[in-house]
Amino acid sequence: MKIFTYIKNDSSRVSRKNFQLIGDLELWKHLIYELNELGYEIFIDTDSKEVIQDCETDHRLSNVVAYPRDNRFIEIENDPNNHLSPANLMLENFLDTHVMDEDEIIILTHVT
Repeated sequence: MKIFTYIKNDSSRVSRKNFQLIGDLELWKHLIYELNELGYEIFIDTDSKEVIQDCETDHRLSNVVAYPRDNRFIEIENDPNNHLSPANLMLENFLDTHVMDEDEIIILTHVT
């Protein structure tokens, strides 16, 4: 089993909502730390250098693979004439890149 999520650095309605402090911890870390207790690999597609760096340096995130969002997905998100989300394309990219067993269970979750 693998867990997949995407974390956007900024959002249009609530600025940096994934990075809002809840108690003394950023929102995205609440989710990832809790998922980490399950013991499965966690994959994060992100445009946030902060998330990638934290996953590389925080020992509690040692089983997390955070990788930079493909530029084509960022372009889709930033195109004012496009009203579609690249979420399905990011999921497809994750499956093609990180899942070798088509019978493997995949959990897709969101920070918010």
